[in-house]
Amino acid sequence: MTEDKKSFEEEVLEICREAVRQVSAEDREITMDTELSAKGGIDSLAFMNIIIALEIRYDVVLDEYLSELKEAEHIRDLIYRLKQF
Repeated sequence: MTEDKKSFEEEVLEICREAVRQVSAEDREITMDTELSAKGGIDSLAFMNIIIALEIRYDVVLDEYLSELKEAEHIRDLIYRLKQF
């Protein structure tokens, strides 16, 4: 029996979607090309929720990488940077 597993990209995207749902009453479509900015629906609170959720999900500490992660412009860029660690 084959178990359906989400890819890393899909998991991070779902974490981003959940973080936005937690802080926004708006129903926004969150994709790989969503901007990591208030314009894209991911303000600083949502961004920190993403970081915390990633730390919990993958049992890592990302504090020392925050400045690099904050440079990501889109979710796709964030995923790319995360893969570098």
